[in-house]
Amino acid sequence: KKKVKLGWSTTYDRSGKQEMNDDQIRECQYGIMKFLKKICDENDIDYYLAYGTLLGAVRHHGFIPWDDDVDIYSTG
Repeated sequence: KKKVKLGWSTTYDRSGKQEMNDDQIRECQYGIMKFLKKICDENDIDYYLAYGTLLGAVRHHGFIPWDDDVDIYSTG
């Protein structure tokens, strides 16, 4: 099986996985941000967007076209 090293020590078997297109990636990123917002709001955790995610929200009213991650900071 094909394994890809991601992060410090985690490996994932990517055999048979379908690649995502840009729209699918953005949909997934938006879903992750909505989920994190819900969890943070329910638990009174302060959070904010950072780096490219913040810049995209302000300048592009969404995502920066070439940015492929989500940058969120939280307290505690």
